[in-house]
Amino acid sequence: MPNPKSLLRSISIDVAGNSHNCQHNNSHRIQKGHRSLKIKRDGASPEHFCLRCALESVRNDLGRLAALEQAILTAMAAQPDVETSPRRTRPRGGA
Repeated sequence: MPNPKSLLRSISIDVAGNSHNCQHNNSHRIQKGHRSLKIKRDGASPEHFCLRCALESVRNDLGRLAALEQAILTAMAAQPDVETSPRRTRPRGGA
């Protein structure tokens, strides 16, 4: 069985190479050398968020993901032919 794909594409904590504004709130300035959340999107320039806005977004998204998980489990329970427990997969790179 193939490994499940991640909905979280390319998201990481990065060190700012230049000073720039947070892309969520322009009044938040990310200074050169400070850490920020970096989101890479296909075919677009990366977006950078200050850590305060990043944490707020992550906390909000955790709630949304928990609600989505419940909706998926409810839908799976309505379809008895669907396995409800995820299969264990080996970590990428062997082992």
